[in-house]
Amino acid sequence: MEEDIKTWEYNLHCEIASVHECERLVDNVLVFQDKEDQEYYLGTAWLADEEDAANDSSISVGECLSSCILPIVFCPFCGEKLG
Repeated sequence: MEEDIKTWEYNLHCEIASVHECERLVDNVLVFQDKEDQEYYLGTAWLADEEDAANDSSISVGECLSSCILPIVFCPFCGEKLG
């Protein structure tokens, strides 16, 4: 899990204080608390797969193609109030 968190931190350009554990969470999405401002965010990262790499020689499998973080107060998957 620690290695996964480091990958998320790298792809989202932040430091993660804690992760909201939610059974309804979908792939490539993380609900987390930022270490700096202690706020909760929904983060997502789109990573290159084999097809992406085959279509563009400058892209490697697993490379982050795009990422986004949005501030949230409630988990959008289970409805739990965060913080």
